[in-house]
Amino acid sequence: MHIRATFTIEILAEDLGDAADHQRRLEAILGDLQSQYPDVELTLTERRRQRGPVGAMRGAPRDITGRVNRYANGRH
Repeated sequence: MHIRATFTIEILAEDLGDAADHQRRLEAILGDLQSQYPDVELTLTERRRQRGPVGAMRGAPRDITGRVNRYANGRH
């Protein structure tokens, strides 16, 4: 049987130097885990804040009916 354990830690780093300090601390903890679990991995990813609600429309909704636009000279 294979089991995967996942730890999630959200960290707010002020700058790259602060992020590097957090990474070093996590790598030290990883070293302790490796003594009991040799295949342990550490993955760090940058998470960016969302700027607005998901699916929010910008500007007025477009007319997407599939109709051909009528022009002033009567041509389609």
